[in-house]
Amino acid sequence: MPEEQPPPLPPVVIPYATPAGVGTSSDVWREDGVLIVRKGATLPARCVKCNTPVTDDPVKRTFSWHHPAILLIILFNLLFYVIVALVVRKTGAVYVFVCPKHRRVRATAIALGLVLGLGGVITIIAGAANQSIWMAIGGVVAFFAGIIAAFLSRQLYPKKIDDHFLWLKGACSAFMQELNPVQR
Repeated sequence: MPEEQPPPLPPVVIPYATPAGVGTSSDVWREDGVLIVRKGATLPARCVKCNTPVTDDPVKRTFSWHHPAILLIILFNLLFYVIVALVVRKTGAVYVFVCPKHRRVRATAIALGLVLGLGGVITIIAGAANQSIWMAIGGVVAFFAGIIAAFLSRQLYPKKIDDHFLWLKGACSAFMQELNPVQR
């Protein structure tokens, strides 16, 4: 009598993994140099900065946006602006692939921004304590250089966010060309 084989085991389900079919190319489009992405989608497995294929896991990026007219509130009161901006902002997350080179570039820019920003504040305080205008000016320059470095660390940035989609800028043109254009 032939020995009966047990039934095959079911496929392993990883509860924290993205389900198959989620984040397909039907969730990502391009229009006039802007990446249009459905909230929660996964971008294609290519670096958004250089379009090289990426085998690493995607990185979750959460973006926030509010209408630029809200910035006018700063003219009246900075604290009131912060409160209003936090209340009316739209947020959305997408999963982005970034090559190791551009991950290092981003990490370097973030570290440089932190060092220059904090060093600038410390130098401003030291300049004021020592009554040295040149030291204080150097601290101000370092502080603003840190802010610029922080902005340069952005890989993608929001142009607009609504309830379902994000409009993102900053992806390289080669990456954008491989996406489907928006059909109107």
